[in-house]
Amino acid sequence: FTRLINMEIEPFMLASSVLAVMGLRLVRRNCAQCSQPYEPSPSQLKVVPESLVADAKFQRGTGCEHCKHTGFDGRMPVSELLLANEPFREAVLKKLPTSALEEIAIQQGMRTLWQNGLYRALKGQTTLEEVVRVIAADIV
Repeated sequence: FTRLINMEIEPFMLASSVLAVMGLRLVRRNCAQCSQPYEPSPSQLKVVPESLVADAKFQRGTGCEHCKHTGFDGRMPVSELLLANEPFREAVLKKLPTSALEEIAIQQGMRTLWQNGLYRALKGQTTLEEVVRVIAADIV
């Protein structure tokens, strides 16, 4: 929104016309044939809240003929959906900075790319390293 305002699009036009914005990244999916449990290194676990580590099911492909010894088989989306509801629209009209807009969206229930990517790693669908590689550049 901030970038569009910088391009001289009036905030009232954005607030009244944009219904939602989706962010999307693709992460590599663990190979179902050779995926096994693993324990990420302590330095990698620093990005995971301690409350989530206990229930995590970290998985990693070891490499097989099916995945051509990569440990991965295909890709899957990690997304975030920002709904332009009334509190968010009011913030756009006030020309609040991007960080404030993001905070309002999170308060209104938006799950970020990082949160959704971390969820996929905790469930063993992809590796924690893959999520950090693809998404953390935007976050950390």
